[in-house]
Amino acid sequence: MNAILKGCVYHGASLVGQLPGVRALFAGKAVILLYHEIQRDCRSEMMTGTSVSLFEYSLNWLQRDGWSIVSLDECLQKLANNDRSRRYAVLTFDDGYRDNVTVALPILERHNAPFMVYVPTGAPTRSLQSWWLGVRKLFLSRDTIAIDALGRVFHCPDIRSKLSAFAEVIEWVHQDYRRAAMLTPTFTQNGISLAALNEHYFLDECELGILARHPLASIGGHTTSHAALATLDHSSARAELADNRRYLENLLQVTVRHVAYPYGTPGACGLREQHLAHELGFQTAVTTRQWQLHDHKVDPFALPRICVQSPSAFTARMSGVLEPLQALR
Repeated sequence: MNAILKGCVYHGASLVGQLPGVRALFAGKAVILLYHEIQRDCRSEMMTGTSVSLFEYSLNWLQRDGWSIVSLDECLQKLANNDRSRRYAVLTFDDGYRDNVTVALPILERHNAPFMVYVPTGAPTRSLQSWWLGVRKLFLSRDTIAIDALGRVFHCPDIRSKLSAFAEVIEWVHQDYRRAAMLTPTFTQNGISLAALNEHYFLDECELGILARHPLASIGGHTTSHAALATLDHSSARAELADNRRYLENLLQVTVRHVAYPYGTPGACGLREQHLAHELGFQTAVTTRQWQLHDHKVDPFALPRICVQSPSAFTARMSGVLEPLQALR
């Protein structure tokens, strides 16, 4: 679905979803929301995160519409008890970006909103192969970019062409996550250091320790290297989950009971990964499959989350009216 058509669908669904009867019919009992970066200046970061205004809009909308923002543990307990007194929303952040603290945390405190941060080992240790940050840096810093692995030379003199090229490369990797490693020569040739980008964008171990002690914060696992687990053999995938949890528990002196699968798509995680998460003793695992939670029968090791992308997309997803359309696809 192209961007224009998708925007029209979201706009139409958000309008229909404003009708109380529609929300009562389609909206779930709970929802887990997904954020990554919370950016003060989205344009300077090629619109890759959530703007402050959209972040505040989503929190204000939830509270205005009667959703109670709770921790993941409380949400699942409410579902298990078939509590119908309120609808419940859980806020989650992937990867451990520094702006989750410097930008998002004061807003979360103002709303007294609990939240979960899923952290891969490689973010605070600076070893993460954060290829998406490298691609972003590449297009921000140059107008002509050759990506040999893709067989493309992009000429991007303005922001619109940069956004289009960036999206094409991101989509190319998402078609086969093993392609991410093929970008390394391009980064090297253009003097892009992923370690330096990690240092700039992600919380360090000290900052993560401070965050873990915040009364509103919970810390979850996100694997060691942020690899798409479905592309790894069984022992490697198991180690990614287990070693990351061990690292976080030793560093933070907290029990890590929840995990997020990197990328979270059907091509990145499936039944094997669900079995591994259960076998290793996690209580829940979240994906990026965009559904709400409708009852207590949901699989705790394949929890869906809704990505907050725009006001119309957010309200459309929250109304629940898109789910029957997705089910028909």
